[in-house]
Amino acid sequence: MIKSKTLKSIISVLIAGLLLVCSSLVLAGCKDDEDSAQVMVLSVNPSVEFVLDEDDKVVSVTATNEDGAYIIQKFNFMGMEADDAAKKFIELCDVYGFVVSGTSDGETFTISISGSNEEVEELYRDVKKSVKNKANELGLTIANVVKISKDELKNIVAECYQEYTQAEINKLSEEKLVEMLQKSRKETKDLYTEEDRLDYYLERLKTIVTAKLEKIKTYANDSTNAILNGFVESLDLTYQEFINIYNNITSEMMAEKQAIETERAEYIAEKQAYLAKVKEYKQLLITGTETEIENMKQSIDEYKQIAENTYSQLEINRQAFQNELAEIIDNQIQTQLELFNTTLDQIIELLDIRESEINAYVNVQIDILIKGYTATNPWEDINSAE
Repeated sequence: MIKSKTLKSIISVLIAGLLLVCSSLVLAGCKDDEDSAQVMVLSVNPSVEFVLDEDDKVVSVTATNEDGAYIIQKFNFMGMEADDAAKKFIELCDVYGFVVSGTSDGETFTISISGSNEEVEELYRDVKKSVKNKANELGLTIANVVKISKDELKNIVAECYQEYTQAEINKLSEEKLVEMLQKSRKETKDLYTEEDRLDYYLERLKTIVTAKLEKIKTYANDSTNAILNGFVESLDLTYQEFINIYNNITSEMMAEKQAIETERAEYIAEKQAYLAKVKEYKQLLITGTETEIENMKQSIDEYKQIAENTYSQLEINRQAFQNELAEIIDNQIQTQLELFNTTLDQIIELLDIRESEINAYVNVQIDILIKGYTATNPWEDINSAE
């Protein structure tokens, strides 16, 4: 289910005067019996989430905002250690002009981590040590560690797995939540925008429900059992209502999504102009006069403000879109899903079949769905920061 509290709700910081969310490094698995899964969020501009395995190495990378998509298409973080990935990330923010030393004040680099207090502090120290010199060079303040709660992890996973009810999500351990997040990020690795991922999560839900119905019908097709046929008919009716709601969502929300896409394109164009100015500024630091440098610094701040204003409005519209979508899903889709699953359980028990057989078929359909999604690059025509 989509919750209004999304990834952005737990990743917030200002760097280079832009409010953006950034990299999340997820340590999936345990090094020993006492260790637990962790999520680490490095809040800087752009916004990128890293998922790490039990050896603290990056196994997937996800852009969580437009600028993040730019970064992850410029560098491959796969296989890097957590602290090395953090250091490289902040270096790239400088290289590509998202953080400009000497042009703004009061910028902060925030590190947020989940887990036990001891684990949080240990990881915080390691990452802070790794990025400290670069942060100082860029004039960034490293904020005190912020602990991410298990409830915040639940909200992230609930967004990715629409087919789960909140009650089911609540039963999951922190380690399982991270494991599921890692799996979801692998599925959506080629989707760079949040709206594209939300589309995928909904389509995935539809695929799962459709596949379960199809598989059950193959078992019940030749049956003369009146009770079974009654259950299957009820399942089919619930499914049809589910599809009607799904179709209404996709049609009613299309105009709002297109408006967000237009605003995103406007932001990227403005950010392109800003990055071009940053490129000029870096050249002036080598060849320009003091007056030229000061004038360019002022110009950079003006271009940055223009992009920042558009981004702020984009975020407002995006949040409104997500809230509206969440309300529909929570109040309508989830109701039908619970009815569907209840009837499905009754059929499974009556047929005495294993759920694993149905799930195996579902997984095949999900694999087909994943292959049908291709990467969308919001920066594909942007070359000014090269």
